[in-house]
Amino acid sequence: MEIQPYKLNEEGLQEIANEGLLKLSKKYKVKCILTSDSHYGKQEDYDSYLKMHEIHGRDVDDGTYTERYIPTEEELLKRFVKMHPEYKKEAPRMIQNLQDINEKIDEGILEQLPLKLPSVHGDSEKKFKEEIIKGLKEKGKYNKQYIDRCKEEARVIEGLGFIDYFLIVQDYVKWAKSKGIKVGPGRGSVCNCLVSYALDITEVDSVYFDLDFSRFMREDKKKVPDIDLDFETNRRHEVIEYLVEKYKGYSAQVISYGLYKADNLLNDLFKVCGVESVYEKAAIKKFVKDNIDEEIIIYDEVKKKAECRLFDKQYDNIIKHFCKIYKQIKFYGTHAAGIAITGNNLIDYTAIEERAGKLVTTYDLGNLELINVVKFDILGLRTMSTIREFEKETGEYFDYSWCEDPKVLKEFGKGNTDGIFQFESKGAQEILRLIQADCAEDVLAGSALNRPGPLSLRMPEQYGHNKQNLGEVKDSPWFEYAKETYGTIVYQEQIVRICRKIGRYDWSEVDRILKVLKGRGRAIKFRDREIEELRKVFYKGAKAGGYSKEDADRIFSTLLIYSFNKGHAAGYGVVSIKQMYYKVY
Repeated sequence: MEIQPYKLNEEGLQEIANEGLLKLSKKYKVKCILTSDSHYGKQEDYDSYLKMHEIHGRDVDDGTYTERYIPTEEELLKRFVKMHPEYKKEAPRMIQNLQDINEKIDEGILEQLPLKLPSVHGDSEKKFKEEIIKGLKEKGKYNKQYIDRCKEEARVIEGLGFIDYFLIVQDYVKWAKSKGIKVGPGRGSVCNCLVSYALDITEVDSVYFDLDFSRFMREDKKKVPDIDLDFETNRRHEVIEYLVEKYKGYSAQVISYGLYKADNLLNDLFKVCGVESVYEKAAIKKFVKDNIDEEIIIYDEVKKKAECRLFDKQYDNIIKHFCKIYKQIKFYGTHAAGIAITGNNLIDYTAIEERAGKLVTTYDLGNLELINVVKFDILGLRTMSTIREFEKETGEYFDYSWCEDPKVLKEFGKGNTDGIFQFESKGAQEILRLIQADCAEDVLAGSALNRPGPLSLRMPEQYGHNKQNLGEVKDSPWFEYAKETYGTIVYQEQIVRICRKIGRYDWSEVDRILKVLKGRGRAIKFRDREIEELRKVFYKGAKAGGYSKEDADRIFSTLLIYSFNKGHAAGYGVVSIKQMYYKVY
């Protein structure tokens, strides 16, 4: 029984509730715990708590919340005894009961949870293998190369316990197609998986595009794979409704949280703290930018600065409020694409709430992953509706011969890509002309190079130069690992190959360098400590392979410039090639 010893209102409703619970606990021999309904961390944060409500136009300064911080055990006991003196002897036991609960929690429980999903078929393993074979035969790819690769991928998928995950995705893709909803060819690293191609989850032949399965899944990396698929934007909700209905009690949409961001929060605080001068606003913004580390904000450190004390004194503790409120949750909504599915009842994993007649998890995507809840992304792409219309009008469906059609490729090379997905802008068209695109690999590279990082580093020019002057680059020590891009390192998959083969990295080191590179479309400064550590390992591996110090340094420096997921480039490249085929013919 949970007892909360604070005053709820003048009528004494909290005291009455406590009395009833305490009597019930005695009668039925149920233990009690003392807790506090805490709305903010420390007693001195009360003014910031009120200020946060003021930003939203709410007045809560009636004294109700003055004690709603996290109290010490002594404070909690004191409040309880004051409210219920007749239970003074039982109070310490109630605190101990709370500690007992804490000690029962297995710290490793989240890692130990097996990944469970509702089984789509009775014998999932048998069905999985049958569907792979069936898919390869239907695609005319039932040969040793494809069978061997699918066997190896299936072994990893089965070993990690993800068979039902794949079958669930296959099921809702099949359902969407049966209802005339166009599904995209795949996006992200799922395109590196040949099994997903065999199961008709994606249209990307990872053998054809030379895509590495390890970028999607590895047996040493126990992480739920991400299968991101695009559906027609205006019919995506039908797929979401199908999943929620099919796995009732095991599924819900996912909550999303919006946080207070620096500029917006400061603008809000200017209004409620009385900052009217444009110059003062600029000065406060400059102080925050120059003196506050946005990753870890410790107000006790910030307030040591004279400017902070001055601003706080003039404007109702404005810097303090910023430090306390920044990155707190401002609002919540429903994630546009995420569906959570569990193997057991959903409420065994996460609290849920009903919103507009639909169930929503109260953990967001990042936290669901920590408790092994599988989320499925049902994404929207308007281009899918266009593709469906083309197919209906022409009766022509994608074939890999389209990727080698001279007429189709010629138009890419000329930059005649008005209306073509990914290549409608003048800049994208200029890149295609610059690299003289004449094969599917060039189309993929064209989209990967049309990003701020490679553009600032003039990589499209480098790519075009290398293509026309292969003799100059064929002798580079990394050329054999970047043949498809003429020695220009464009993709993460190429970096993985080079790190594994030349630097002799183990997989944990590969993961570290990819993590460092993730999201960075620019050159990285070598003073970064982690880069230095990884560079030393690379040198050691390269030396063992007979590479000189100069070559090792040159290769490692090249790796750090830029990288893109080739699987994603292939998935969206297929969409571009499809549209160009329809346009040409």
